[in-house]
Amino acid sequence: MPDRRMERAGSRGGEPRATGVAPGGLGIVRLMALVKVTSLDKLPPGEITEVSAGGVPYAVCNTNGELHCLDGICPHAGGPLGQGALSGDIITCPWHEWQFNCRSGANVDDEDLVVGTYPVVVNDGIIYIDVPE
Repeated sequence: MPDRRMERAGSRGGEPRATGVAPGGLGIVRLMALVKVTSLDKLPPGEITEVSAGGVPYAVCNTNGELHCLDGICPHAGGPLGQGALSGDIITCPWHEWQFNCRSGANVDDEDLVVGTYPVVVNDGIIYIDVPE
């Protein structure tokens, strides 16, 4: 059975949306929610910021006008990726300089080590991230 996305009609930022397999199908349904995190004018190209949604930190970066969101905790030692440095598509953790591609979440030295990535939506100059509830 193909995977189907389910969305409540009229869903807007902050309202939960269920994604996964339709009822009766095999699979897991997880709730996602668009969460307002900052304004676009506070995240110019070439910058990264740490945001929080539901008490969970995320790193949001702007690479040449494209926004990306990743898990905010470095898997090496728990460093805050959103407080790191951004150079092109590469985020460098401020604690031990582990590097991750902000588009894919893959570690630069070990592509099998990947941090989670999440969709980003901009609406009327406000940045929303689509993260697990």
